[in-house]
Amino acid sequence: GIKWDGFQYNRTALTCTVQLSSNMPRRAFQRFLPNGPCALLPTRSLQHATIVWSTTPEIALQYKNTSEKELVQELNNMLQQGPQRIPPLFDNLHSTSNSLLGNLAYGVERVVDTVQYGLTMAHWNDHDEVFVAPPRVESIAGPRYTFPLSCHHADSYISQNVVLVGDAVHTVHPMA
Repeated sequence: GIKWDGFQYNRTALTCTVQLSSNMPRRAFQRFLPNGPCALLPTRSLQHATIVWSTTPEIALQYKNTSEKELVQELNNMLQQGPQRIPPLFDNLHSTSNSLLGNLAYGVERVVDTVQYGLTMAHWNDHDEVFVAPPRVESIAGPRYTFPLSCHHADSYISQNVVLVGDAVHTVHPMA
């Protein structure tokens, strides 16, 4: 056999096909959220898309087994929001807001937050394109699947009368 090296991400992907409220543009949408990235990927049908949500095993299992209404609501909540604010850089200094150090920490955080938000918004307008929000999810159009995410790579691409090609050689995070 062929030996493999790798590790587990301690993340699980929840994936399903969804029915959309309007036609899907020929582009992918991705949101990076505290509980993991979520992607809305185009399919051959303009009225459907594929969801891939990389999150904790517990959250993936929860939404795999929740009602369709709850999953649709959560997907729309995640996909319709824009850039997120970064968490405070200096948690303990905010309580001393009257101090010079507290005010300085607050000012640094606002500058970092503004730069991060501005760079994100600027990226949305590459190549003179107008920002396009993802279409809303109307319903779940197929079964929900979950699978653990891992990174593995074959030690060798060939063995006795066998050649590994493409994804047979490795596994990577689907958001990579």
